[in-house]
Amino acid sequence: LQSRKGASVEFREHRSYSPGDDLRYIDWNVYGRLGHLFIKQFASEENIHIRIFLDRSASMRYGERDKFDQARRLAAALAYIGIANFDSVDITPFSAGAEETFRLRSRGGAHRLFAFLSGIECGGQSSLLNTFEKPFPGERGRQAVFILSDFLDADATAGLKKPSLQKMDVGAVQLIDRSELQPVFAGNSRLRDAETGAVRRVDLATMTAGLQFPLGGDPFFGLFYVEDMEVLPGAPNSVAVSRRNQGFSPRHEGVAIYDDGVKRPTETPGHTGSN
Repeated sequence: LQSRKGASVEFREHRSYSPGDDLRYIDWNVYGRLGHLFIKQFASEENIHIRIFLDRSASMRYGERDKFDQARRLAAALAYIGIANFDSVDITPFSAGAEETFRLRSRGGAHRLFAFLSGIECGGQSSLLNTFEKPFPGERGRQAVFILSDFLDADATAGLKKPSLQKMDVGAVQLIDRSELQPVFAGNSRLRDAETGAVRRVDLATMTAGLQFPLGGDPFFGLFYVEDMEVLPGAPNSVAVSRRNQGFSPRHEGVAIYDDGVKRPTETPGHTGSN
């Protein structure tokens, strides 16, 4: 419910009289005691229709603290706050476009809300342009929109500028894992896009020069550094890393597997020569 200034039965506060104010709202009792003119203000309440858009694209299923799990917990909290204040709530998952909407109108439907959120699976490529291409159906009056996404979409900014959002109160919440902002690997790497499957070779060496990463070490040769890296197919949180020793290239020390940044206890045998 949204408080607004207006004339209703619920008193809100006094304020000093200004020339031009409606004389009907002068509090003459206060004037009789204090000798100053004050205007009575009241609070009216307005129901808000809340729309929550939940990104379920493949890139959301990533991170030490899974981004999608955090997003749906936030969606559940926002929805429950809404219905606790007698507002109506719609939750719409999206990836390539908006999908079937779950409608919540009372606290009695909370268990259905939690079941709905638990059943959503991640997959596909996100598109905010397609999601907000068409106007929202139905509800009149004031509407608030919450978008929960990692916004790893080349057209995300354009999507947020679509006409369907222009008359809404919009809140955009970006969920990003720390490793996406500060990659724990360096060197010449191959990265696989979790949404499209495309593979791109990226040279991180110039951006991370001089930094050391927790890839283990050797008592004689010292710390290991990344020579090459590839995300494992079907396991976006697991990477295979070809390691080398600083100053001893082209000497290699095998391929290590890291799951969520933690090295597996086994690795392929070491070898020398180029990959």
